[in-house]
Amino acid sequence: MIQFAYPFILIALAALPVIWLLLRAVPPTPAQRTFAAVTLLLGLKDKDQVSERTPWWLLLMRMIALGAIILGLAKPELRYGENSFTQDRMLIVLDGGFAHEKFAQGHREQIETLLSSAETDQKLIAVLDIAYPDALDWQTAAFHQERLANWTPKPWVPNFEDSIDPVASISSSYDTVWFSDGLEYGNQRLALLDVLQDRGTVEIRAPSGDIGVLQSVSRDGDELIAKISFSNAPSGVPNVVFRGLTPSGARAEFARLPVSLDTLTAAVSLPAELSARLTDVVLEGEHHSGAIVHVSDYLARPRVGLFSIDPSEEVAELLQPLHYLRTALRQNAEIVEQSLDDILLSKPAAIFVTDVSRLPNEADLVNWVTNGGTLVQFAGPTTALNAVDLGASELMPVRLRQGGRQLGGAMTWETPKQLAPFSRQSPFFGLEIPDDIVVNAQVLAEPDADLSSRVIAELSDGTPLVTRMAMGDGQVVFFHITANADWSNLALSELFIDMSKRLVSRALALDSTEIPDDMTWKSVKLIDHVGALIDPAIPIAVSSEQLMSSGISAEVPGGMYTSDDFTIARNIGAGVGDIRPMKWPADVSVRVGGDVANALPLAQYIFVVAVFLLMADVIASARVAGRLVLMASFIWIAMPDLVRAQDELSVASEITFAHVLTGDPRLDQMARSGLFGLSDALFFRTSVEPSLPVGVDAEFDELAFYPFLFWPIPDKNISLTPNAVDRLNRYMRQGGVIVFDSRDGGIGTTQTHLRDLLRQLDIPPLDPLPMDHVMNRTFYLIQDAPGRHLDGQVWVEAAVNKEQSDPALPFRKLNDGVTPVIIGSNDWAAAWAINEQGDPMYPIGRGRAGERQREMAIRFGINLVMHVLTGNYKSDQVHVPALLDRLGQ
Repeated sequence: MIQFAYPFILIALAALPVIWLLLRAVPPTPAQRTFAAVTLLLGLKDKDQVSERTPWWLLLMRMIALGAIILGLAKPELRYGENSFTQDRMLIVLDGGFAHEKFAQGHREQIETLLSSAETDQKLIAVLDIAYPDALDWQTAAFHQERLANWTPKPWVPNFEDSIDPVASISSSYDTVWFSDGLEYGNQRLALLDVLQDRGTVEIRAPSGDIGVLQSVSRDGDELIAKISFSNAPSGVPNVVFRGLTPSGARAEFARLPVSLDTLTAAVSLPAELSARLTDVVLEGEHHSGAIVHVSDYLARPRVGLFSIDPSEEVAELLQPLHYLRTALRQNAEIVEQSLDDILLSKPAAIFVTDVSRLPNEADLVNWVTNGGTLVQFAGPTTALNAVDLGASELMPVRLRQGGRQLGGAMTWETPKQLAPFSRQSPFFGLEIPDDIVVNAQVLAEPDADLSSRVIAELSDGTPLVTRMAMGDGQVVFFHITANADWSNLALSELFIDMSKRLVSRALALDSTEIPDDMTWKSVKLIDHVGALIDPAIPIAVSSEQLMSSGISAEVPGGMYTSDDFTIARNIGAGVGDIRPMKWPADVSVRVGGDVANALPLAQYIFVVAVFLLMADVIASARVAGRLVLMASFIWIAMPDLVRAQDELSVASEITFAHVLTGDPRLDQMARSGLFGLSDALFFRTSVEPSLPVGVDAEFDELAFYPFLFWPIPDKNISLTPNAVDRLNRYMRQGGVIVFDSRDGGIGTTQTHLRDLLRQLDIPPLDPLPMDHVMNRTFYLIQDAPGRHLDGQVWVEAAVNKEQSDPALPFRKLNDGVTPVIIGSNDWAAAWAINEQGDPMYPIGRGRAGERQREMAIRFGINLVMHVLTGNYKSDQVHVPALLDRLGQ
């Protein structure tokens, strides 16, 4: 059955008979012939005049062409198969959760086809995003087409409970098409399904692929263990990638290993240097926020120094001052026991010192603490004797009273004291204090105005047990008791281990079992739909109870949360648990995969027929008029190669930006819109006036006319022909620049496709974009290169000269030319893209922070263009004073 989107246009078909009569009445163009004796015929009159008529077959061809145009404008569709949708309203339901990101592109295409058919049927459409439910808004299909074209899933599980009310509040009937991510969420789906079935027909669009979730990454001794869950048994063996930062700050891959399908785990032992710099773990092959775990210090083994002035080997092990510290820290840290100089050279996170009369290398220690180190000192007999001198040190948080305080002895009136509960401001807040812990002796602090603010643990009588003082980016901590059991049995308890662990790092990442109650947490980074960390538009403040009991949701999204000295990483997979495929009831229609269309648009085919008929009409008319040879000559002159030459001449005379065609129409359009937005910004902010951007095929198009090529990496492998490889390599050797953008923030599957592409080209050695690179100074002074993502690493050609740059010069003087390759992953085109009205096409971040991020992305783009066009012009400016001085001489 054929249906029309705009059937009223068919009324124009009634005009065809009138047009037929008019064309029959008008004679065709007379044929012109060169005849020298025509002057002999002048003045003669014909007795009979017969008007020539257009041949009937030519008129019929014109009528068919005109009718085809009218039919095409009415947008006909050929409907086949069973159409179960009978209502004049249709509800599009989207799971919209973290897992939906893997299938979002395919579902967007299906939605576009569905809306096109709904427009033909003139249905009213409403959309329900289960991950972010809202009241239903019934609008035309055209209204929702642009809105859903940019739809992205949310980085949390669907909210089925709050999705029932918007559906149940509509009493009228409607059909439903439910785009599912294919996962089972208990019985929550079924409750919503029952309500939808009461309103009309429900059809499920389920994906054909499976989902994998990275649930957690934990430490077991020296091993890091990643736990994975799959909705179905995977067809292959996926890999887990452990990534982190190099000493220079660049992102790097530390380990890649296959998942054990028996245990659904992947375990690796990393050296302490790499473990300390680990940032995230990714399940390869998945492209959603549940396939990445962002880690923090709780997975790293920080290096901790232990130092004692007189570690006598003759003393029994249990009496040695470092024994209990060594035991407490062994499971969570790499321990270094050397001289204080050697400990400082190892760059530890913390140093524990027991009972000293004076700290050696105090100046070096002050510098180390100021730069972020944690110095923890313990008292003892030596400390008590030298309390006044030690209290005057910069590295002592409080002034000390000479001599110690003895409790519970035969000659004392006081009994041993217990510990008081930890205050909310203490880093030990939330730790349980056993009743049997007592203190027999301590070094007292001299009272002063700052004492109360520096006490983080105290005895039941209010005297300090542990004091702390911030110093620069670090801190100094003092235990007013010994590190062994001489003055207290604290060192024998589990509490001592927990207190030591919390002091190892001020930015300690905690698991759910260690979070103190009644704390307020603030979001510093949030996880987006592909798992990248982004800045929150407005920081979210939540309590410990909300953070741990509500799961990952719109109110408490995944990300990094801080409270005082603690940071906790809340990942999507941790709150999902084991995943299973959804088994829909038998009475529900389920369509799996992408072959779900039941309508074939005919307009494009009809327009093709109309074009061919019009071309045939032109040729036939030229033949009747005797101008066929002249037309053939004109067509030969206007051959496509000559047209291409004219286009290339236009490009060569103007600044034109180009993007490499990927074969993905949506991605190519985004790249074109991005370069259009960048060109617009350059026009209004600089003297550069680019022409409209173009798409190029590296196989056939001449590349030398374009200052740089923007190459967005699609979600598929890119295989270049030898000719394309040769042309691209020649383009880079001759001064061209290729900007590769994997668009995934450095964490998606397109990284693999990018690596495969780069292996086919002659890519020079690369370095992370240094802060003093000239590209950071060509127009704006910038420090990073954000796009839709923030934290992706930017790579440029490595400097040939590896010597240190001159600190007196504002720019790096290592490369004399322009880098031929710029590689990033921040999805710059999405941040640059604008429509014809000048409005941004894609959402970036949230609120003002998002607009600021877009502005910084545009500034980076302008700097990039200026670097490509002017080369090392900016860095050469450092020589201007010397040149002027020489000219003056």
